[in-house]
Amino acid sequence: MDLAEYVQAQVHAAETACPAKPKSKPDKEAIRRALVLAKGEARRQQAAAHERLFRAAAGVDSVYFIRCGDYVKIGRSTNVRARLSELQTGNPYDLRLLATIPGGYPLESSLRSRFSDEHHRGEWFYYSTSVRRFIKDIRQKRSNLETVGLGVTQQ
Repeated sequence: MDLAEYVQAQVHAAETACPAKPKSKPDKEAIRRALVLAKGEARRQQAAAHERLFRAAAGVDSVYFIRCGDYVKIGRSTNVRARLSELQTGNPYDLRLLATIPGGYPLESSLRSRFSDEHHRGEWFYYSTSVRRFIKDIRQKRSNLETVGLGVTQQ
Protein backbone atom coordinates (compact mmCIF):
# COMPACT_ATOMS: atom_id res chain seq x y z
CA MET A 1 0.00 0.00 0.00
CA ASP A 2 1.55 3.29 -1.02
CA LEU A 3 1.27 6.55 0.88
CA ALA A 4 -1.70 7.90 -1.12
CA GLU A 5 -3.72 4.70 -0.55
CA TYR A 6 -2.82 4.74 3.13
CA VAL A 7 -3.93 8.38 3.51
CA GLN A 8 -7.15 7.65 1.65
CA ALA A 9 -7.86 4.67 3.94
CA GLN A 10 -7.15 6.78 7.04
CA VAL A 11 -9.41 9.59 5.82
CA HIS A 12 -12.16 7.06 5.07
CA ALA A 13 -11.75 5.51 8.52
CA ALA A 14 -11.92 8.94 10.15
CA GLU A 15 -15.04 9.87 8.20
CA THR A 16 -16.67 6.53 9.02
CA ALA A 17 -15.88 6.85 12.72
CA CYS A 18 -17.31 10.35 12.81
CA PRO A 19 -20.05 10.39 10.17
CA ALA A 20 -20.74 13.87 8.91
CA LYS A 21 -24.19 15.37 8.81
CA PRO A 22 -25.68 15.52 5.33
CA LYS A 23 -24.10 18.29 3.24
CA SER A 24 -21.75 19.30 6.07
CA LYS A 25 -18.06 20.09 5.75
CA PRO A 26 -15.58 17.23 6.30
CA ASP A 27 -14.09 16.93 9.78
CA LYS A 28 -10.82 18.83 9.26
CA GLU A 29 -9.33 17.60 12.52
CA ALA A 30 -9.95 13.95 11.60
CA ILE A 31 -8.34 14.51 8.20
CA ARG A 32 -5.35 16.24 9.83
CA ARG A 33 -4.93 13.32 12.26
CA ALA A 34 -5.11 10.85 9.37
CA LEU A 35 -2.41 12.76 7.48
CA VAL A 36 -0.15 12.87 10.55
CA LEU A 37 -0.59 9.11 11.02
CA ALA A 38 0.12 8.48 7.33
CA LYS A 39 3.30 10.55 7.40
CA GLY A 40 4.47 8.74 10.52
CA GLU A 41 3.79 5.35 8.93
CA ALA A 42 5.63 6.36 5.75
CA ARG A 43 8.65 7.45 7.82
CA ARG A 44 8.61 4.16 9.76
CA GLN A 45 8.49 2.17 6.51
CA GLN A 46 11.35 4.23 5.05
CA ALA A 47 13.42 3.77 8.22
CA ALA A 48 12.86 0.00 8.08
CA ALA A 49 13.93 -0.10 4.43
CA HIS A 50 17.03 1.97 5.23
CA GLU A 51 17.90 -0.38 8.10
CA ARG A 52 17.77 -3.43 5.80
CA LEU A 53 20.06 -1.70 3.31
CA PHE A 54 22.45 -0.56 6.05
CA ARG A 55 22.74 -4.10 7.42
CA ALA A 56 23.46 -5.49 3.96
CA ALA A 57 26.21 -2.91 3.34
CA ALA A 58 27.77 -2.84 6.83
CA GLY A 59 31.56 -2.79 6.65
CA VAL A 60 31.60 -3.64 2.93
CA ASP A 61 32.78 -1.21 0.27
CA SER A 62 29.41 -0.50 -1.35
CA VAL A 63 28.05 1.60 -4.16
CA TYR A 64 24.92 3.41 -3.02
CA PHE A 65 22.04 5.22 -4.71
CA ILE A 66 20.58 8.10 -2.66
CA ARG A 67 17.62 10.04 -3.98
CA CYS A 68 16.84 13.70 -3.44
CA GLY A 69 13.82 14.82 -5.45
CA ASP A 70 14.57 14.46 -9.16
CA TYR A 71 18.21 13.49 -8.57
CA VAL A 72 20.12 10.39 -7.47
CA LYS A 73 23.60 10.39 -6.00
CA ILE A 74 25.77 7.47 -7.07
CA GLY A 75 28.66 7.09 -4.66
CA ARG A 76 30.52 4.53 -2.58
CA SER A 77 31.33 4.07 1.08
CA THR A 78 32.17 1.40 3.62
CA ASN A 79 29.72 3.05 6.02
CA VAL A 80 26.60 3.96 4.05
CA ARG A 81 24.67 4.93 7.21
CA ALA A 82 27.30 7.55 8.16
CA ARG A 83 27.51 8.79 4.57
CA LEU A 84 23.75 9.27 4.35
CA SER A 85 23.84 11.12 7.66
CA GLU A 86 26.65 13.40 6.42
CA LEU A 87 24.76 14.21 3.24
CA GLN A 88 21.50 14.81 5.11
CA THR A 89 23.18 17.28 7.48
CA GLY A 90 23.90 19.70 4.64
CA ASN A 91 20.64 19.14 2.77
CA PRO A 92 17.27 20.74 3.61
CA TYR A 93 15.38 18.03 1.69
CA ASP A 94 14.78 14.44 2.81
CA LEU A 95 17.29 12.01 1.34
CA ARG A 96 16.26 8.43 0.67
CA LEU A 97 18.59 5.48 0.33
CA LEU A 98 17.27 3.51 -2.66
CA ALA A 99 19.78 0.68 -3.02
CA THR A 100 23.30 -0.54 -2.35
CA ILE A 101 25.55 -2.93 -4.27
CA PRO A 102 28.72 -4.50 -2.88
CA GLY A 103 31.60 -3.04 -4.86
CA GLY A 104 34.30 -0.44 -4.89
CA TYR A 105 35.68 2.18 -7.22
CA PRO A 106 35.59 0.06 -10.44
CA LEU A 107 31.85 -0.55 -10.03
CA GLU A 108 31.15 3.07 -9.13
CA SER A 109 33.12 4.27 -12.15
CA SER A 110 31.33 1.82 -14.43
CA LEU A 111 27.92 2.99 -13.20
CA ARG A 112 28.83 6.63 -13.68
CA SER A 113 29.92 5.85 -17.24
CA ARG A 114 26.76 3.88 -17.87
CA PHE A 115 24.56 6.79 -16.76
CA SER A 116 26.72 9.60 -18.20
CA ASP A 117 23.79 10.83 -20.33
CA GLU A 118 21.84 11.46 -17.11
CA HIS A 119 24.72 13.26 -15.34
CA HIS A 120 23.74 16.49 -13.59
CA ARG A 121 26.65 17.66 -11.43
CA GLY A 122 29.38 15.93 -9.42
CA GLU A 123 28.04 12.58 -8.22
CA TRP A 124 24.41 13.54 -8.90
CA PHE A 125 22.38 12.15 -11.79
CA TYR A 126 18.84 12.78 -13.01
CA TYR A 127 16.41 10.17 -11.69
CA SER A 128 15.64 9.12 -15.24
CA THR A 129 13.76 6.07 -16.47
CA SER A 130 16.98 4.14 -17.09
CA VAL A 131 18.37 4.94 -13.61
CA ARG A 132 15.00 4.11 -12.05
CA ARG A 133 14.82 0.79 -13.94
CA PHE A 134 18.36 -0.17 -12.90
CA ILE A 135 17.62 0.55 -9.23
CA LYS A 136 14.36 -1.38 -9.48
CA ASP A 137 16.27 -4.37 -10.85
CA ILE A 138 18.73 -4.19 -7.95
CA ARG A 139 15.96 -3.94 -5.39
CA GLN A 140 14.04 -6.85 -6.86
CA LYS A 141 17.23 -8.89 -6.96
CA ARG A 142 16.34 -10.11 -10.43
CA SER A 143 19.73 -9.30 -11.80
CA ASN A 144 23.36 -9.67 -10.97
CA LEU A 145 26.08 -7.39 -12.28
CA GLU A 146 26.56 -9.35 -15.51
CA THR A 147 22.87 -9.44 -16.48
CA VAL A 148 22.54 -5.67 -16.19
CA GLY A 149 25.51 -5.26 -18.50
CA LEU A 150 28.16 -3.75 -16.26
CA GLY A 151 30.91 -6.21 -17.02
CA VAL A 152 32.58 -5.52 -13.68
CA THR A 153 34.09 -8.46 -11.86
CA GLN A 154 33.69 -8.40 -8.11
CA GLN A 155 36.80 -9.16 -6.05
